[in-house]
Amino acid sequence: MPLFPLPKLASKLTFWLILLAGLIHGLLYVFIVPPWQHYDEPGHFEYAWLIANHRSLSASTPADTDLRRQMAASMMEHDFFAELGFHPNLLLTGKDISIGISQTDDSPLYYALVAIPLWLTRHSEITFQLYLGRLVSLALYLLTLATAFGVTAELTPPTHPLRWLVPATLALMPGFTDSMTAVNNDAGATAALSLFLWAGVCAIRRGFSLRRLAAMLASTALCATMKSTSAIALLLAPIPLCFSLLSGQRRRLAWILLGLSASGLLAISLRSGGVASWYPSPYTSPCQSTSEQAPLGQHVFHLASTAPNQPAQLAQPIPSAQARLLAGKTVTFGAWLWASEAATACLPAIYTTEISQASCLPIPVTPEPVFHAISITVPADSSLLRVALLAPQTDAFYDGLVLIEGDFAARGTPSFSTPDGSHGEWDGEPFTNYLRNASAERSWLTIWPAMDALISRLAYIQLAIGMTSLSDLPATSWYYRSTGAALLRTFWGRFGWGHVSLPGGKPYRLLGSVTLIGLAGLLSLAWRRRRSLPWVWIALLLSMTTLCWGAALMRGNHSLIGTVFIPPARYAYPAMIATLLLLTAGWLEIGRLAQRWCRIPLQASALLYILAFLALDILSLATIIAYYRLR
Repeated sequence: MPLFPLPKLASKLTFWLILLAGLIHGLLYVFIVPPWQHYDEPGHFEYAWLIANHRSLSASTPADTDLRRQMAASMMEHDFFAELGFHPNLLLTGKDISIGISQTDDSPLYYALVAIPLWLTRHSEITFQLYLGRLVSLALYLLTLATAFGVTAELTPPTHPLRWLVPATLALMPGFTDSMTAVNNDAGATAALSLFLWAGVCAIRRGFSLRRLAAMLASTALCATMKSTSAIALLLAPIPLCFSLLSGQRRRLAWILLGLSASGLLAISLRSGGVASWYPSPYTSPCQSTSEQAPLGQHVFHLASTAPNQPAQLAQPIPSAQARLLAGKTVTFGAWLWASEAATACLPAIYTTEISQASCLPIPVTPEPVFHAISITVPADSSLLRVALLAPQTDAFYDGLVLIEGDFAARGTPSFSTPDGSHGEWDGEPFTNYLRNASAERSWLTIWPAMDALISRLAYIQLAIGMTSLSDLPATSWYYRSTGAALLRTFWGRFGWGHVSLPGGKPYRLLGSVTLIGLAGLLSLAWRRRRSLPWVWIALLLSMTTLCWGAALMRGNHSLIGTVFIPPARYAYPAMIATLLLLTAGWLEIGRLAQRWCRIPLQASALLYILAFLALDILSLATIIAYYRLR
C-alpha cells in the first residue's frame, strides 16, 4: 500500500479535470498579474536569485548591485513605482538601490527550489526569470490541490461529494490562486502544511506504522524549516501521533494525554502579574508589584528586563476617539518614578506619530519616589497618541501616571481622588485621566517573557500584547475589526499588494454572508451528527484552522503600540485545506437543507455552486486587468 494512497474517486477523470482547472486558473494569474505585483515579490525573487548565482544559502550574502539594478529597471518598465511617487536611483550600489524589503533572513528552503530554474536560465532576462519563479509556486499550488484529494479521500467514503467539492473549491478560489502563483514562500508553507495534514489523517485512520511515522516526522520537519506560518505543525504533531498509537478504546487515554499537555503548556506559558491595559515588550517581566512606597493605591509598575541589552518597556495607546480630541492641544504627562538604585532613566515618553518620539528626556532617578511631568503640544495631524514607560538598566518603578489636557508641568503634583488614578485635582482644577489603570491596581494574565520573546523571534507574534489587548477592548477593537475585515477580503480575493479590490464594497459583504452561511451550516451539521462525527479528525482540522487563523489575526497586533500593519489572509493559507473542508461541509449541509425544504436537486445546487465560483473568478481577473491597464 502506498504511503499517501491516491484518492479512489468514482472516476479518476474528476481528479485530472480539477487539476487541469487549477493549472489553467493558476497560469492565468502567473501571466495576467504584472511583474513584481505581489506581496514582497521583489525581495523573495532576489533571495532565490542570490542562491542560484552565488551558490550560498547564507543570509549574510551581500546584495548584488547588478541584480538590483536590473530588477529596479524592470520594475520601472512595468510601472511598479507609478503609485509610490518616486523612482529608484540606478546609479547607486548594493542595497541602496530600492526594490523593497529584503527577505534574506527567511528560511532558505523555498528559495532553493525557485533557484533551480533560475540557475538553469541565469543568463536570461530578469523578468523572464521572475515568471519561471512563479511557475515553481504554481507547481506547489498543484501539489496542494492533489494533497486536498488525498486528505478528503482519507476522511470520506468513496462517493461523498466533499471528495470533489474541497479540491474544486481550492482550485477556484481567486485570492488563494493569486497568492499561490507568486514568488513568495507562502506557497511553500501552504504545500508543506498540506502534506503534514495528509500524513496526519493517514496516521489517524490507518494506525501506527514506521512508514507513517517517518511521513509524519518528515512533513513536520518540512513545515518547521519552510516558514514560521507552517512551523505550527510542531504544535499539531502530537494529535496524529497520539491517536495513531492509541487506537480503539485506548483513544480516551489519547484525549487525556493531549488535554494534560495543552494544560501544561498553558501553565508554563501564562503568568500572573501583568498590568491590565498596558502592553509589555517581549523582554519585559510581569509588571505589577506591591510596594509600601506606592504614592497611590497599593500597587506600582515594576519594570525589569529579562535579557541583557534589551530594555524593558510598557506602553498604552490612547483610544482614537480621545486622541482626536487632543490633536493640536497641549497635554501634560506625569508620573512618580524611582529605581532600586541611583541611575539615569528616560522620562516616560509620549509618542504622537507612528515613527517619531515627541518626548523622552533623560533624568536622574533615586530610590525615593519623585514626581516628574512634561507638557507638549500634540500635532494637529497626529494619527497616533500613546505613552511608554522606559526602564533604565536597573529595576524601575512607576506609579500615579497621569495624562490630561492643559499645561500643568510646573504646577506641583496632582491629587488623585480614586486609587486607580482615574480622577483627581491638579492645582485646584479637577481632571479626568486619559490613561487607563494609571496606578497598576488592576492585574491581568501575561505570557512568560522567555516564551513571548521566542515566539516573537520565530513567528513574529507578540502574545503578551495579544493577551493584554483582551483587557483593553475599547482601545483595541479597531485593530481586530480592521484585521478581521482584511482577512475576509483577502481570503476571497484582494490582489496585488492587497490594494486591488473587487469593484465596490458589496461583493465583500456578499462573500462575508456566504462565509457565515458556511459556518452556520457547519454548526448545524455538528449538532445533527454529534454522536457519529469523527471527532478525532475534527480535532486536528479545528486545531489547525484555529491556530493558523488565530496567528494571522495576531500577527500585526504590534500595531496597537507602533507602526500599523494589518495582516492579509496569506498568513493563514497553510491551513487552507482544513479551512475549506470545514466550510464546504457547512455549505453542503445548507444545500441538503435547501433540497429538503425547497426541493432543489443536489445536481442543480452543485451546478450553481460551480457557476458562482466561475463568476467570482471572471470578476477577479477582469478587476486585475482593468486596474493595471487603467493606471
